[in-house]
Amino acid sequence: MKTVDLFNLYVGEPLADLPWSEYEIGGLTVRLKDDYDDKVAQLSQPKHEVASLTVSPTGSTTITKDVKHSRKDTWQATATVSWKNSKEKSFLSHEEPNDGGLWDLCNLLTFLTGRRVTTTEYKSRYSPDAYGDYAVADIETLKAAALAWQHRNCLVSKNLHIALLLYNEANTAINTTTLQVRAALYSTALNIILDKHEMTYQKVSKSIRKKIKEEISNVLNRFEQIEDLQPD
Repeated sequence: MKTVDLFNLYVGEPLADLPWSEYEIGGLTVRLKDDYDDKVAQLSQPKHEVASLTVSPTGSTTITKDVKHSRKDTWQATATVSWKNSKEKSFLSHEEPNDGGLWDLCNLLTFLTGRRVTTTEYKSRYSPDAYGDYAVADIETLKAAALAWQHRNCLVSKNLHIALLLYNEANTAINTTTLQVRAALYSTALNIILDKHEMTYQKVSKSIRKKIKEEISNVLNRFEQIEDLQPD
């Protein structure tokens, strides 16, 4: 049995019971670590405000606000992936590496959670700070990954897997902190879907596109150095 760590896989708090904490994904078994709660407490988080309400025996109420500050620069091994004599391969890559499916697993989990999930081998490529929107409810992550695993070839056959990889890069890559770069990656991913996927959609008139462009330009012009803006 071969086992490797998965870094920064976040599927909600606290550690859930089976079957949400261990799942068979293809020929791979993903299991959250016993110290998962301690590890996710160290993951990068945005700054946010938490309010609590206290009611005294006399009926008076007190609202307390606590500002949770952002955390940065941490890779945490929150889960493991194990396999034995697995014949799985990765398809969501140009080279189709014979890696037991690790590349595909990490990219599917990255898409679902909005956080870069990776192994020790690839940590240097990414930033643990970057995170974006998640695609499913936290607790449904492993179940959704198992379902997506079965349909990887559909993405490749329709040339849509590159859109998935670009979306992940826009959400989580270390070199996509500027708004312009992220927007370009998101737009390219969307263009691939529109070009490759057989779907009908209503074309937007030139006048409306011009109006949208003007509105976006007005927003961007309000910031003198937008390339230096960082997400909270």
